[in-house]
Amino acid sequence: MANTNKGRKISISTTSTPTDLTGIQFAALIWTEVKNVGSIGETGTQTNIVSYDELTTDVTQKQKGISNAGDPVIECARNPTDPGQIAMRAAALTKFYYGFKIEDADGVTSNSIFYQRGLVTGPVRPGGRNEDFILENYTLGLVQREVLVDPVMTFMAGAPEGREGGSEGPVGDGVGPDRIPQDVADQLTLDVPTPPPGAGEAAEGSQAQIPANQLQPDNTPR
Repeated sequence: MANTNKGRKISISTTSTPTDLTGIQFAALIWTEVKNVGSIGETGTQTNIVSYDELTTDVTQKQKGISNAGDPVIECARNPTDPGQIAMRAAALTKFYYGFKIEDADGVTSNSIFYQRGLVTGPVRPGGRNEDFILENYTLGLVQREVLVDPVMTFMAGAPEGREGGSEGPVGDGVGPDRIPQDVADQLTLDVPTPPPGAGEAAEGSQAQIPANQLQPDNTPR
């Protein structure tokens, strides 16, 4: 059955992620949903196709070159008090990489989830006429192949609890796209050591927490 984008949502991790993450590592992050989103741009990996012709070449031979994880634009109706939009504005002021989670509304027990990682730039305000809405556009500069978690389409007894009050589907353990059957995922166990005091704070030179003084509403007069 074909689905629409209705109900899709995007969240940001407010702690920076300087290296590639697996599906399990992505799922362990703390996420803040960005509200009032009207559009999420194209995502996925695009790879350059390169070629080299010799003097004797009859048909051009091609190979794969460098891949681009994507540069989607996130369009939202400006909300100066939404925690997700505040986090996006703060992340845009840094040079650090952050995690992103796009979740579709296409499952029963759990939905499709697309994990990504990259920069935030913007916001750009498109302006307009008197009946146009006040919007802000953010561009994500993604630097890792997305990690995909497939939806669970049936009710399952004992399904694992999600981190946001819902249920998570099967979680991949590789740098994606990851698809692990549910019966295999149910057998996975995750041994997570107790974090030391202050582990939630970013380590200097490796992670960056969005400063609290930047997570404030933008009350600039307009």
